[in-house]
Amino acid sequence: MSKENMVTATKFWGNLVTEYPIVAITGVIYNPEPHGIPSKNKLIQEHDGILLDWTLQEGNAPYFGSVYPNRIPSEKDPQTFAVGAIVYVWENCEEESPFIETKAFTKYLVYERENHLKDLEQLGVKAKAIVMADIDLPVSVNNLRIISKTLEEKYSNTSWTLFETDNGYHIVFNKFVDPKEIPIHYAELIESFIDLVPEVDKGKVEEIVEMINKFYDKPEMIRIICKTILEKVSHYDDVDNKELTYPIDLRNIAHSLLELMDYLETNEGSFGFLRISDKSGVGSQPIVVAKHEFITTN
Repeated sequence: MSKENMVTATKFWGNLVTEYPIVAITGVIYNPEPHGIPSKNKLIQEHDGILLDWTLQEGNAPYFGSVYPNRIPSEKDPQTFAVGAIVYVWENCEEESPFIETKAFTKYLVYERENHLKDLEQLGVKAKAIVMADIDLPVSVNNLRIISKTLEEKYSNTSWTLFETDNGYHIVFNKFVDPKEIPIHYAELIESFIDLVPEVDKGKVEEIVEMINKFYDKPEMIRIICKTILEKVSHYDDVDNKELTYPIDLRNIAHSLLELMDYLETNEGSFGFLRISDKSGVGSQPIVVAKHEFITTN
């Protein structure tokens, strides 16, 4: 199947926000770097993450305005958009109320009445997190087979979607979790790929998993763990290889955990950003290359 006929990341998220009671997504715009999302990014405004259904379903990345403060408003910058793990859901909205009207009402409350999304919890709007991560393996037929096989074995009871990017893969699990539990889910994901590394490295990975599970609710300890990961882990294509490379992008996990700690402290922003647009007019959107749907029966 040609890439033109595959489901892009924007279409995937358009379908997700339409099929589930998601009233708002979070995200950042930025200028691309070789790996991950740079620290110099711009968080989209809360009201900009509402009512993106049609734009995304059409395969388009929304435009959120210039990253540069002095840019003439009529000039559009090439822009890279990454969606965050935090989504806002309204699970208890009135059944007789069309969901699109619920989203419109949410945007009215945020944009016109200047409420924050976190202020709408009394109405039933809750912040949830989607487990998603970067896979630090180059694109190849063999790597796609290995990743898919691992996910099918380890996550047979969970719906997930695998994306191919310009130089790697993204994994998104189709379920909502409490943001506070994200470290536990990251640890589980890291451990799931441990059989793909040499025996000499397994002890290092097991130690990371054990530490995250032990201190998942201790922000200061999580920050120390992340600092250690960033000091000792490198990407597969780094020239100055450190002590460890790993199929799950541990550096991405560390940055996501640090962002999560900030989010939990302030109840603002998001974390765990993954690109869904092209790279500022270069390259292509991530595309779906594998998926698993888990259907429960009553």
